[in-house]
Amino acid sequence: MSRRFHFIRHVFLAYLPWNTVWQHNVGAAYAWGDVVPQDFSRAARWYRRAARRGDAESQYDLGFMYLLDEGVDHDPIEGVRWLERAAEQGFNGAIRLLADVFRDGAYGVTADRERSERWRLAAESAREDDEM
Repeated sequence: MSRRFHFIRHVFLAYLPWNTVWQHNVGAAYAWGDVVPQDFSRAARWYRRAARRGDAESQYDLGFMYLLDEGVDHDPIEGVRWLERAAEQGFNGAIRLLADVFRDGAYGVTADRERSERWRLAAESAREDDEM
């Protein structure tokens, strides 16, 4: 079967409200231009669908899109909100990104040493847990 057929199947499965994995996969296909033309707006819509249902990877991707101004209007507050949701679920990419963003004051986010340190400690704790 062709990759295009598999994508159409993923879209069909993604419309099931509880199927956040497929919703994320469809968003990723649009974000990366894999099988379909790259379209950040569509990627953001699919990531948002899964993020609202608690998918940490989608929350991370959507949050980063808000910081990067890709597919959504640049909104550092909304970006941090989604990243924190992902980080609170233990998503390591979000934890590390929040530590860096708050340390450096990047992407329009105001530097905040205290929040940066909190997320840096969470990243270290996650790393230690992974090593056990």
